[in-house]
Amino acid sequence: MIYDVIIAGAGPAGSILAKYIARDKKVLLIDKRSMSADPKDRMRTEKCCGGLLDPSAQDALTMLHIAVPKSVLEDPQVFAVRAIDFDNHSERYYPKRYVNIDRTAFDRFLLSRATAEENVEFREECLLQNFTQSDGYVEARVLNKKTGHVEKIHARYLVGADGAASIVKTRLSERYLVPVSGDLLSGAPRAYTCLQEYYTISPEQQIPYHAAIFDRQVTDFYSWLIPKSDKLILGTAIPEGENVKLRFAKLKAELIEKGFPLTGLAERNGCRLLRPRPFGSVLSGKGRVFLCGEAAGLISPSSAEGISYAIRSAVVLGKILKDASGSKQARYDKGLGPLKREIAMKSLKSPIMYGRVARGAVFQTRLLSIKTEE
Repeated sequence: MIYDVIIAGAGPAGSILAKYIARDKKVLLIDKRSMSADPKDRMRTEKCCGGLLDPSAQDALTMLHIAVPKSVLEDPQVFAVRAIDFDNHSERYYPKRYVNIDRTAFDRFLLSRATAEENVEFREECLLQNFTQSDGYVEARVLNKKTGHVEKIHARYLVGADGAASIVKTRLSERYLVPVSGDLLSGAPRAYTCLQEYYTISPEQQIPYHAAIFDRQVTDFYSWLIPKSDKLILGTAIPEGENVKLRFAKLKAELIEKGFPLTGLAERNGCRLLRPRPFGSVLSGKGRVFLCGEAAGLISPSSAEGISYAIRSAVVLGKILKDASGSKQARYDKGLGPLKREIAMKSLKSPIMYGRVARGAVFQTRLLSIKTEE
């Protein structure tokens, strides 16, 4: 069988795209995870993600008339961020309207919408290893992790929606893309190691806010605390090449000293995070191969929010794949223009958020902060 489109990655970008084009296209959607495994087995089922839908992600879902079911929501639903600035020895509370979700349940919900379409075939525990392009189609080599069998599958187009560590992007860069070395404003994104630990806590220990932690001795980005039912997530993103374990231990010790209950370690996960520069970090693909969501470099450089970009880029690409006319690659690259400009603006504003002096000055003004009772 020759498919119209093979999509590698069944996260928000892949599932939204599969659903979007399924009426007109025969789609094969694959994912290296076991989407049918026990949700508690996070190493097999879950992306390393805090599991928050920010207003831009909420707007993107609304654009597609998608209502998030109760089964996806995670307690508690809180309405503020406690910003803890270890660099300036200060903190503030700010209003934030995030929706707290179970990320595994969210991915499975979007996948179920896609696989309800007759034209969408889904295969779990399948890893795209390599591909070649010709004038008329793409030949993909797909490893079935259950059987060890490698199959050659043909399609008119291939989409990499497989995250920051995208195999599609890696193989595409090896053959078809010119390597870029960046300066402060352009070129290749900056690579971070993202690490999260889950701590089991009692109801009395749960925090009534999300927390954003700033400490340049840990990272030049930020760290976070997110309440999840009977657990508390501690996460951080540390530049690759640094001593991640040592820096994470410092972060954890600082927060324990502030009274946070980070002793009942239940599990941990991690991933690679690519933080884009203002210009040149977003790649649309080449020829018959497209990149979508975080695989394309579409992620907020200020907050690492990626779900909204995944959804919006999937819609842009979906419209182009459904339309038979014109050069698809050039049109997709142009269609990503608004997302690229948004990333550029957030990159240029990031120094205010992550510079110690500038952030300290903002905290001193108390602008937009919430006054809390002692």
